[in-house]
This record gives sequence, structure tokens and C-alpha cells, in this order.
Amino acid sequence: MASYSPSRLQQYIQCPLKFRFQYVDGIKKEEEGIEAFVGSRVHETLERVLTLKKDFDREPSYELAEELFLKAWDEKYHPAVVIRESDVTPDDYKRRGLMMLRNYFEIEPLHDFGELLDLEQRLNFHVGEHSINGIVDRLQRDGGKMHVIDYKTSKGQMSQAQADEDRQLALYELGLRQLYPDIEEIELHWYMLAHREVVTSIRDAEARRRLEDQISCLIEEIESALDFRPKESTLCGWCDYAAECAAEKEQRTLKPDETAPPPSPRDLADEYAELTEKQKDLNGEVNKIKKRLEELKPLLGAVCREEGAWSVEGSECILDVTEKSDYYMPSKGSEQRRLLEELVRDCGLWEEVSDINKTLIADALSEGRFGSSHHDVEGALEQREQFNIKIRRKDETN
Repeated sequence: MASYSPSRLQQYIQCPLKFRFQYVDGIKKEEEGIEAFVGSRVHETLERVLTLKKDFDREPSYELAEELFLKAWDEKYHPAVVIRESDVTPDDYKRRGLMMLRNYFEIEPLHDFGELLDLEQRLNFHVGEHSINGIVDRLQRDGGKMHVIDYKTSKGQMSQAQADEDRQLALYELGLRQLYPDIEEIELHWYMLAHREVVTSIRDAEARRRLEDQISCLIEEIESALDFRPKESTLCGWCDYAAECAAEKEQRTLKPDETAPPPSPRDLADEYAELTEKQKDLNGEVNKIKKRLEELKPLLGAVCREEGAWSVEGSECILDVTEKSDYYMPSKGSEQRRLLEELVRDCGLWEEVSDINKTLIADALSEGRFGSSHHDVEGALEQREQFNIKIRRKDETN
């Protein structure tokens, strides 16, 4: 049985294809981004400083941290460390690391979290039937209250709303409550070292239950996934798997000269693009065109599904074909409709999704809010496959 860390789960959410490269295909990268290198040196420096305090009662200081950080930097810096920012040098990043250590020693005296229990504590626990693992940067206890502390070295700030939705430390809380059943309250703290501030979040029992449902649904989605599609974002420019991603996209694009069952992918792509243009100009034929477009979608989707492709290349454009299942409501007065209404009422969500709103029910399903009734609600809904098409002109494709 696979074990999932918060970072592994977040990787799938950010980009399923990168998740596949890293965790399914097992592609290892020698390159290490400079940001990750700096973060590792800051983390290990703080761990060593606090270990000396915990084991030998040596008072932590910035001077000691600076000495340990610079020594580790010189020993571990290697040629495969990659800097993607222009006009920035390794020494610039070294100074950033020292700045974050100075910030730590400025904000640390402002917070008294009690007895230091552990540093870099490894956790292995279960959420439902799924195995979860992780490493807690720092764990402290003050009577019946436990404090989970995580060091963040990224340049981005964390809002209170983001902290309250963050899954990493909230997952660690689930494991710690299994390990320390006598704990009354757990506070989650993020040391935002680049910004010299601490953000705190507390999760109630309902938030923890909702998280368990969300994580179970997410892992079930991962383990049943067959097609790991890329998710484009601003993070793409920092991805270590850019070459593999480009090769995968190229492989998953059907070319005009590739053999395919009739009608050909090129003809389907060309007709779809032509009709899309006509739809804009010929208002009198809008309904006719819409009908043909809807007929073409499943044809294109069927071709891509059969060929294992993500795109279809026509004469002048490339069609990106995505597939998803949508929910359709059972007819009013039907037995399926009665069953669905009864399940929604039993889960206490009737007022929220009253009148059986498809979108609201779908949102509640994706967020895992139906709990143990998740699969029953899905079963009461009728799912239909549909394909969405996005046109990219060849001269606009990088």
C-alpha cells in the first residue's frame, strides 16, 4: 500500500503529470533548484541549533546559526544547483538564507510555546484506510496544548485564509492526535521567515472530519487515475520536468498523417475549427452549428480515448480535448429523484442545496462533505461523459 505525504498529495493537485513523472514513473532529477537548496540549509541549521539547546543546553544565537549555515553551504553546494532567476547569483541566495535566520531570531523570543518535545519528528498514521507520512519541523507542548511549528522559506506570504485551508499541518494534527490522545488542543504555526511573521491556525472537530473526507477522496482519485494531464500555471517555469512534459504533449498530439479510424482526426479538427468561426459570424445558423459541434465533441473524444491522445492536430490548429463526467438530475417524481432527496436530507445538507441544485451537489461531492454517503449520492446521480475543446492556432503555439 502506498504511503502519501502532504507534499506528494499537493504535487498531484498542482500538476497530475508532474506527479506521474515523479511518483509513478520514478524519474529522478539531479538538478536541485536554488530555492530548495536554501530552504534545506535553513531548516537543517535551525534543527542543529535547537538540538544543541535541547541536548546540551547551549543557548541558540544568530552567530552560531550563521556559522553552521555557511559551513553547510560550502560543504553541500554542488554544480547541479539551478538558478532560474536572471541576474541573481549564489551569493544573493546565500544572503537571503542568512536574512531568514536573522528574522527567525527576531521573532522567536516573541513566542513561548512551552516544552520542546521533538525536532524533525517523523509521523506515520492512517486517514481511513490510507497511509500518511510526514516530518514535523518542531513540536512543543504547554500543558494540554500542543504546538506544531513549520518553517517556510518561500518568498510568498501566507494569509490567514490560506493558513486555515492549508492541509500539511492539518494532516500532521490528525496523526498527532492519534499519537497523543490526551492532547486537548493543537495550534498550527507557520514561521514565514522571509517576512518575519508567524501565522497561526486552529482546526475544530468539524474541520478535521472534513479534511479526512477530502483526503480520502483525493487518494481514491489518485489511485484510480489513468490519464495524468498537465495543469499549466505560473509554476511551469520552475518545473524540473519541462522537457518530459513537452515530449509527453508532443506524443499525445495526433498528427495529420497518423493513421486513425474514419472520420480522420484532421477532418474532425478542421470541421470543428471552421464551424466555430462561422458561429461567430452567422447568427442565423447558430443553432445548426451548435448541434454539429456537440456531435463532433464525442467523435473527437472517442478518437483521443482510443489513441490515448490529449490533442488532435488539424491543418492549421491543434484541438486540446479534455474529458470529464458531469451530473444530470433524475427526473422529478422518479424513484432516483426521491432517493437523492432523501440522502441529501439525511446528510443535513438539504437547506444548503435545496431544490437539488446540480452545481451545489457536485461541489459538496468534490469537497467530501457527504462523508460516508459519498458513493451513495454519486450512485443516485446519473453521470454522462462530455468533452471540451479548446482551439490553439499553430502560429500561436510556442
